[in-house]
Amino acid sequence: MHNYPWKSAGICIFAPHHDEVDRFCAFVKDVFASDGIDTIVMIIRYNYLFESHPECRGDYPLSKEDIRKMVAVCRDCGINLIPDMNLLGHQTVQGYVDPDGLLRSHPEFSETPISEAPEYSYSLCPNAPGLFELLCDLMDEIADAFEATDFHVGIDEVFYIGMCDRCKGQDPGDLLAGWLNRLHKHLADKGITMWMWGDR
Repeated sequence: MHNYPWKSAGICIFAPHHDEVDRFCAFVKDVFASDGIDTIVMIIRYNYLFESHPECRGDYPLSKEDIRKMVAVCRDCGINLIPDMNLLGHQTVQGYVDPDGLLRSHPEFSETPISEAPEYSYSLCPNAPGLFELLCDLMDEIADAFEATDFHVGIDEVFYIGMCDRCKGQDPGDLLAGWLNRLHKHLADKGITMWMWGDR
């Protein structure tokens, strides 16, 4: 086991596909645990078998049983498994133009018209009616599956904000701060600590 000079050792990874869950669990036990990893941020995106909004499921949805199996192995190894959903930017799978689960089924929530391919990736519109409530449903399902005490909301590389007809004229900083505060309050009310990336 490594003797790291810091208090915690973590890694960020994409969620495995359904048929890779057992392999992931073995890797946690054989490599991560022995290497001193105590925190895993798992980018789940929309790859979950959502019941509240099944139309938002990604291309490789995991079941609650899949996630509970990973959570149990991580817990046994002293590792905190934290779900990560991109809840503003990164609404396009890296390397693809087509939007991910949510905007694929609800293009009305996009900051950028879906008919216009973005230079980077689509973003959600923080002022879109009904978006926040739908995301709360999705977050709650993910948090329950992960038995989460911490939840990562992404927020990195938001290149499109304050641009659509709903947001024009509003300060992008105010839009971002307002969105973050809403996410934070929802999670804090459930006793969950919010994580986010620190760039942009």
